[in-house]
Amino acid sequence: VGGAIVAWDDYRSGTNGDVYAQKVGAWGVMQWDPGGIAVCNVSGDQISPQLASDGMGGAIITWEDSRSGTDCQVYAQRVGAWGIMQWDVGGIAICNITGTSSPTSPEIISDGAGGAIIAWHDLRSGTSYDIRAQRLASSGAVLWPANGVAICSAAYDQFSPQLVFDGSGGAIVTWTDYRSGISGTDIYAQRVHSSGSLSAPMMLWSADPAQNTAVCTDSSLQWLPQVASDGLGGAIIAWHDLRSGLDIYARKVSSTGAM
Repeated sequence: VGGAIVAWDDYRSGTNGDVYAQKVGAWGVMQWDPGGIAVCNVSGDQISPQLASDGMGGAIITWEDSRSGTDCQVYAQRVGAWGIMQWDVGGIAICNITGTSSPTSPEIISDGAGGAIIAWHDLRSGTSYDIRAQRLASSGAVLWPANGVAICSAAYDQFSPQLVFDGSGGAIVTWTDYRSGISGTDIYAQRVHSSGSLSAPMMLWSADPAQNTAVCTDSSLQWLPQVASDGLGGAIIAWHDLRSGLDIYARKVSSTGAM
């Protein structure tokens, strides 16, 4: 209680990046092996880890992984409170499509039940980047369709997702969106929830993954949103905005998607 778990990519092997982690106690004392423990050190690079609490003193960690060769994939591992890996050696594949479709930029939050929800962007459509997500149980079981569900598949690119727990088993996801084309980037969001069927998670703000909720479509550029819970099932989203110089704007979105 009162400490933290930290994860990082580490080149101590001299050949590839690996993912390591360390738990720091409330008084600054390292709880695991000096230098950290290897979360994943299989062949290829494992880089850019992100993590969320597992609710039991450990963490679920996700990262970009190139064990397949040159392609990037998304993997995850759960490390227990005592530094012991809880899932398969090398981690669980969250999205392992290959080629130019490769997923990148995974972000993770706790699902409030010992598992996690992970979001990323990938190019599987062949024409533009889309936002996808996957939910993991505390056991490491993949709960949504293989390689993730489409959070947004609108025209042009959607990238750099951020997400927050919605307080009831789902997530609010926000991202930078190019669907307006040459007029600039905008901020959109979607709420995804299992809604009684883990195999068919529901988009609560729009059933059409090409639609979603527009948070800001003002002129010029809006990009790189950050999101926090409002404590009521909704969220507050802030972003960079170039409509009148480089400023920071924010908006509150209710649990129903209303502004």
